[in-house]
Amino acid sequence: MEYRITPTVIIDEKEEIESRIARMMNIETVDFDSMSQFIRDEKSTIFYFDEKLGSRRPDDGKKIKYIWLDSGYRLANKDTLFIAMINYDGIYKGHYIGTAKYLARQVASKNFSLSKIIYGNINERFLPKYEQKAAKRNTVFLKEQDPQTADRLINGDNTNARNDLKLLPQKNESLHRINTDDFELECKDTYKREIYSVTKEIYDQLLLPNLRTIEGLDRYLKDIGSIMNRYVKEQRQEYYVINKIKSIIINTGLMDNFGNDILLLYKYIIAHNNYRPYSVIRSKKDFLTENFTKEDCSREIKPVQFMADGERGFSPLMNDFDIDYNTLTHIIEENKARFPENVYNMPSNNIASKIKDALKRGLKMQQRDGSYAKPIYSGKRDSISWLIPLHINSELSDEPELVLVLRKTGEFYEIKTALPYDDIIKDKITSLSLYNRFW
Repeated sequence: MEYRITPTVIIDEKEEIESRIARMMNIETVDFDSMSQFIRDEKSTIFYFDEKLGSRRPDDGKKIKYIWLDSGYRLANKDTLFIAMINYDGIYKGHYIGTAKYLARQVASKNFSLSKIIYGNINERFLPKYEQKAAKRNTVFLKEQDPQTADRLINGDNTNARNDLKLLPQKNESLHRINTDDFELECKDTYKREIYSVTKEIYDQLLLPNLRTIEGLDRYLKDIGSIMNRYVKEQRQEYYVINKIKSIIINTGLMDNFGNDILLLYKYIIAHNNYRPYSVIRSKKDFLTENFTKEDCSREIKPVQFMADGERGFSPLMNDFDIDYNTLTHIIEENKARFPENVYNMPSNNIASKIKDALKRGLKMQQRDGSYAKPIYSGKRDSISWLIPLHINSELSDEPELVLVLRKTGEFYEIKTALPYDDIIKDKITSLSLYNRFW
């Protein structure tokens, strides 16, 4: 939920700020209203910086790249937690939080050549002056962390908080073992993330039941956020309209009960570097309410497309594949627990042989019918993979037990994984062909 500290300073994820401060301080709740009042009413709580994190004045306009808000919460080591925001043409927006040194390192990690200047500006110039200014406030801090609480964090009583407090972000470690594909993680049968409220709003209003489950629709809307993040960077403006704070309105490709396009507002989430669905746009008034222009209301927005023209053709031959049978056997072993019972009990080398036969047969069928292999989009990778059905014990005319996930890596295609042909996979397939299963 958005929260305006001032007319031009907007926290775009209030709940995220509350959650992270509570974890980092190891406290039950954060008094957000008191924090907001502290930022508004006390002196020296809003700080302006350029791209090198040199201090700027509030009236420096476009020279300002970031602002930091003093949250009023202080760790046991005397480091203040700041809320960082980015300048969007005079509107400051964000919800990233950390100590001054942590935030400086985040900026330096993206501007390595400027890192020495960035660290000097923060450690040698900003922090000494900040301590002097903070000491002169009527309320110096809202809350300081209990040292015993900090000791418990270090000893491991709160893993989430301990991770939040790391000064340096770790390089993205593998979330899975080496043989597990990113797409496989997106297709787990558990769904731990809360369904977007906008998903719930439109699920019963669809003209056709395009997706089999509400989780499938939610994944579809999440994937739209990933592809639109790229399209905005590429300025593919036929697929969106954008306002001053980088929010966009897109055409989902879905239609409501009356046959109208379902348009959604997506907001840019800085911490995730991605777009997230926020609300349904039902009228021109909604455009204006969300700070879009009258001209934007009249723009025709094309339905979202996940595949570029060059990705639509899939016609490789067996010679175009690089198959490592040791890796393939490991893939089978990794995934066996999710295979149907009639496949689970088969020896892995027998399944590997079936996979090879299914791939040969599937590529021949694809040569004769270009719609046999099904494309699917991975939001994590922002890329297209292809699925071919894998019949182990079932008849070719029946639904397959499994699907093979194929993707080109360098000069050759590879078998990335094998997954159950379940509702999750069916919805991922439908996401790229919303209407072709209805006739």
